[in-house]
Formats: sequence, C-alpha cells, structure tokens
Amino acid sequence: MVGADAMVAARLTDPEQIVAARARWFGGGGRGVPARIAGLRRYFGIAVRHASVRSVWFINSLRGALALAAAVAAADLSSVQHGFWVVLGTLSVLRTNASATGATALRALLGAVIGFVIGGALLIAIGSSTTALWIVLPVAVLITSYAPGTAPFAVGQAAFTITVVVLFNLLLPVGWTVGELRVEDVAIGCLVSVLVGVLFWPRGVSTLVSDDLADAYRTGAAYLGEAIAWVRGHREEAPTGIRSALTAAGRLEAAVRAFLAEQGTKRLSRDDLWRLIDGTLRLRLTAYALAGLPRACASAERQGVDHVESRADALIAWYRQLAIEVGKPSHDISPLARFELDGNGQSVNSPRPGRADSRGAIWLQEPLDHLAEHTQDLITPAMHVAETRRQPWWR
Repeated sequence: MVGADAMVAARLTDPEQIVAARARWFGGGGRGVPARIAGLRRYFGIAVRHASVRSVWFINSLRGALALAAAVAAADLSSVQHGFWVVLGTLSVLRTNASATGATALRALLGAVIGFVIGGALLIAIGSSTTALWIVLPVAVLITSYAPGTAPFAVGQAAFTITVVVLFNLLLPVGWTVGELRVEDVAIGCLVSVLVGVLFWPRGVSTLVSDDLADAYRTGAAYLGEAIAWVRGHREEAPTGIRSALTAAGRLEAAVRAFLAEQGTKRLSRDDLWRLIDGTLRLRLTAYALAGLPRACASAERQGVDHVESRADALIAWYRQLAIEVGKPSHDISPLARFELDGNGQSVNSPRPGRADSRGAIWLQEPLDHLAEHTQDLITPAMHVAETRRQPWWR
C-alpha cells in the first residue's frame, strides 16, 4: 500500500494501473467492486487454492480430522470410562510426521506413567484428607500450566496426570484407580496417533515442500512459455499462467513455514531449500516481466528472434526437468543428474547465450540470460532433494 501510494504521488503511475496490477497478481475485485466483497473473494480464493493435497493446510487439517475420528471410534469400541482422554491424548501427540509423532507419544506415555506413580504415592501419603488435597491442587495446576514451552513434554503430561488424580479425588474419592484409567486412555490415544502418522503422509512437511517446489517450477515454466508467446504475437489472449504460478507459490510458502516449525531432524538442507525457492521466484518474476512487454517489441522484427525462441524453449524444457527431479521420486535417472561441466564451470547441456541482432531480440534475450546464468546453481540442490526423497521415511 505504501509503495503504491508513493508511486502515485510521484506520478510514476495512476490508480487505475495499480488496481489492474493488483487484480492481475492477486485476483482482486477490480474497479467498482466494494472492499468487503473484494475481501470475501480474496479469502475464498485462498481457500480454493489450498483445497489440494499439495497444501500443508489441507493435509494437516485432513490428518487431524482422521485422527480425531479414529480416536472417537477407538474410545467407543473400547468402552473406556473417560473417552475424552483418548481424544485429548491423540490430538496432544499428533505431529506432522510419523517419527515426531512416535517420539512424542513415547514421552506422553512416560509422563502419564510417572504422574500416575507420583499421584498414587501422594494419595497413599495424604489419605482421605480433603485439606491436603486442596493444598496440592494449586501446585499441580501451576506446574501443569507452566510446563508447556518451558519443560519437557513428559513433565507436562506427568503434572497433568497428578492434577487429574487430585481433582477427581476431591470430587469423588476413588483412590489411585483414576490414574490407572488415565494411563490406559493415554496409551490408546498415543497408539491412534502413531497409526495415523504412519499411514497418512509419514514423511511430513518435507514431502509437501518438494511437491510444491516441483509445482512452482512447472507452473513457472508454463507461465514463461505463455509470456514469450504473447510478446511474439503467437498468442491472442494475455498470459493466464500467473494465477497457477501464484497458487503454487502460496502453497510453497505455507509448506516452508510449516517445515521450519516442524519438530525433529530436518531432511532437507536449508541452503538447498533457499536456492531452490529463489529459483522459483526468479523464474516467476522473469515470466511476469516478459508478460508486461509490449507485443510490438518482437513481433515486427524477425532478425535474431528465432534463436532466442529456441533458447527459451530449451530453458522451459530445463525447468520442467528440474520439476521432475524435485518431484515424486522415480527409479529413472533425471536428465539433470547427467549434466557434465566444461572448463568454465557451465553445463554443456544448459542453454548458452546467443547473439542478439535486433532490439526485439534483446528485450527477450536479457531476461533469458539472467535465468540461464543461475541454472547451474540449482542442479546440486535439486539432486540432494531427490536423494532425500528416495530414502525411507523412517531413516
């Protein structure tokens, strides 16, 4: 908003162009559309774009829904006395990947057992004294509230179990049996979470990051092809690939945020990840810049344009191969893995800069040269991602 207002104040653009640019990038309401309706359209568009198995929001929501349904079914079939503890235990230990879920389940079960032992010992020492139970309860609640984020997960589970034992004995003296029921229910909930984590997307967010990277390169290459065809006059309508490219970029951003917040060992190197993300951004912005060129800059000049188009086709094919490399793992060796380097450190298979003999060819060649200069930087990170995806999820 501030940048747009500054450009309007400096008379570098006008409000109509700003509105058109926003609609082009974000699919906004456009001229004459009320702000409330435009906002609803924007949020509806976000929901539609993330309604896919490539979206980390959708996957996490679906995994949580399946775990919740399985926990309710397990509590109903096992006829436990406190079925809500099964559901609570399931949602408490469920994580974005199978290994983190299993580790958290073990800590939760260990904490419940420790809490059961301490709570049982307190009841034996206190007996049926209500006054002593009221004195212990605030301390247990304090530890339970303070533990999350400051103490190990098992400590919080142990404190919560002690709180449950004390609170239930204040309401109805039942002794240490309530702690035993708590451990059983937590064990069932942990088992449900582990099964859901193993059966549904066990690799976690790293798989989605790789898939979204592949989508970003695939849609970016398609958008680049549309932009070049538009500028050359081979396409009647303006490029529409920007929407698909932005959708893929939005999913990738959400997946990367979730990946950075995910617990456990990171399967993808952050340096490799940043290089590949920069590559998607560079590809999309280059296509956007070409789509904004006037069509007459190349359509009226044939000299030197043909070889630029062939280089563009080679670049588009290269990025599609890159998408295959970082996408779903296969037994075939990707063309990227067979690249050889010459004495200058350039790939002999990557597009080489040509000579531009006309103004139209220069307008097209300069952005393509910028892309070609950075293709070599993406080969090694892409191969590392492919090697990581071929490894079993439990390693």
